[in-house]
Amino acid sequence: MTLYLLKFSACLGLIYLFYKLCLENENFHLFKRYFLLVGLVLSTTIPLVSFEIPWYQEHVMEIVLPIKNANPIDGKIPSIELIQPNEYPTVEMPIWFYIYGLILGVLLIRFLRGLYLITRKAVMNEKLVHQNAHLVLIEEKIAPFSFWNYIFLNKSIYQTKGIESDILLHELTHVKQKHTWDILFVELFLIVFWWNPILYLYKKAIQLNHEFLADREVLAQTQVPTYQQLLLQNATGNALYLTSSSTFSITKKRFLMMTHHTSVTARILRGVACLPLILVLIAGFSDWSLGQKTEKKTQKPVPVAIDSNKVKYLVTTFYPNKPNSRHEIMKTYAELTQEERETLKKPSYLPFERPTAEMLKIWTHPRCGIWIDGKHVPYQTLAKYKPEDFSHYFVSRLFKNAQVGQRKYQIDLMTNHYYENVYKKEALANPHFFSKTGDGEDKKLVGIVLVK
Repeated sequence: MTLYLLKFSACLGLIYLFYKLCLENENFHLFKRYFLLVGLVLSTTIPLVSFEIPWYQEHVMEIVLPIKNANPIDGKIPSIELIQPNEYPTVEMPIWFYIYGLILGVLLIRFLRGLYLITRKAVMNEKLVHQNAHLVLIEEKIAPFSFWNYIFLNKSIYQTKGIESDILLHELTHVKQKHTWDILFVELFLIVFWWNPILYLYKKAIQLNHEFLADREVLAQTQVPTYQQLLLQNATGNALYLTSSSTFSITKKRFLMMTHHTSVTARILRGVACLPLILVLIAGFSDWSLGQKTEKKTQKPVPVAIDSNKVKYLVTTFYPNKPNSRHEIMKTYAELTQEERETLKKPSYLPFERPTAEMLKIWTHPRCGIWIDGKHVPYQTLAKYKPEDFSHYFVSRLFKNAQVGQRKYQIDLMTNHYYENVYKKEALANPHFFSKTGDGEDKKLVGIVLVK
């Protein structure tokens, strides 16, 4: 989770920096509006995207088939005792998680309360219909502001002086262009990612661009000096949380934008520059991993006699209950002990063994690297599967030098189709051998793999 939050913040920061340097001071506000909204979506999704890079090794091979002192293989997969770790990843909840949840809850209540207060004002006060909007007349001394299709005005000022047509057109633009959607959208991000200071700057950029859009509509029929003077005269009172107001950020930047012009060429160039930005974000903050190595076989497999000089055996001896007891040695058939030759009569395969629903739930966590049918997939992919979709699983804990981010476990799963149509065929063509003797401290495991 920490890695995801860092990537999210970095993506958002780069998008905001690009906006400030290349787009904010240019006069193509509709494009800027959608750039900011899409930027929020990309910042949250790009760190979740996973790409797998396939890699290959050219290999000329002969499949070694034992034809001496071995039982015939009838295609059935016998069961075998596998060493399965009894330690499964559990979700730990540190103290900061509860602090985060508490603040999130407070902000969510504030958000809902803001919606309630605005709705209550709209319902409880006198309303007039104007074009596609409702004018809500309230007693409070406020600057005009809008929310959804409601425009809130001071009742006494409206009844005595009326409202200037330019100010009304400004608020009508907020209503017609549905700027409330943008504000609510970014506000939900602020509730979840309240700790991220970039988001507060991002929200301000979205709201300022809304004012640019509304100003542009007004200036299509009004002189710039007249409109600027009007804004200054009405810059009194405070608008409510979650609303849009003509008095938002009456700054030099907003006044300069009223007379600024961006050429068509500049607009095209800045728009095209967004594409390299997206590619950089995907390359830098997506999850890239090497796929499982695939061997390219350049000739058909041929059987090799078990006692051929070409054949050697990698013998692995392991005492599970004794530390540092793993031992590997390469032998010829003549060098094998009687016990090891007996082991060659016991071809071993991964058993049919399905995970439980609880296991799948536990594994759907960033600490688990998920491999399905030999391919690495995002851990969220497990949510699409049921236990009945798998025929085998194996859990292993990664050594520290193999851990990436939070990933501490590797979960290997085989789907029913892969197990029946791919694994079984490969297992029959390339058998390995396994035996177990002793018990307790003397428990001994012997594995043998045929090599050339």
